[in-house]
Amino acid sequence: MEMNAAAILWKRSVKEAKRRYTTLLSDGDGKTHQHLNEIKVYGKNVTIMKEECINHVAKRVGTGLRNVVQDWKKKGVTLGGKKSGSLKDETIKKLQNFYRKTIADNAPDVDKMKSSVFETLHHCISTDKIPHHSKCPVGKNSWCFYQRALSKNEKTKNPFYNENTFVKCGNGENHTSLSKIDINRNFEPMHFSENPKPKRKFA
Repeated sequence: MEMNAAAILWKRSVKEAKRRYTTLLSDGDGKTHQHLNEIKVYGKNVTIMKEECINHVAKRVGTGLRNVVQDWKKKGVTLGGKKSGSLKDETIKKLQNFYRKTIADNAPDVDKMKSSVFETLHHCISTDKIPHHSKCPVGKNSWCFYQRALSKNEKTKNPFYNENTFVKCGNGENHTSLSKIDINRNFEPMHFSENPKPKRKFA
């Protein structure tokens, strides 16, 4: 039904709106996009492009992490829960939001997007005893408190950090340390679209 409705909209766009819809903003389902190109709605010389909704992409990251928690739970390994370093739902939501922001800030440069994603992941799994800030931007204007401190020859101890429990990340919120969990995954972002939003600096 969705594919048929899209075909109707695309076919009448030239006659009724005097324009062609050459880009489809997708929620992850590629069947409609594939169908429009198969029926060659604007002729054989026009290919409909597909862009991914960044919010849906970020949601899939959260879903993937929750599936990991459930899969390991079936094996008798607890990744979630209330303990320090656990991959609880609140932490997953924050990682999901960080992923969305890094993509939005660096699109369409894929290399910068991937690099920024890993910057935030390593930043968030850091503790005072085991810092992981080598991937964070350096200099006095860095969003990373650790790199800012280094550039000023100051103490690198996180003032918001408390006994391996929380790490100060993002917009000032506390992020549970994930130092015991391997969340280094290769994300392959494609094309993304999102309405412009004010940028927030990392703390």
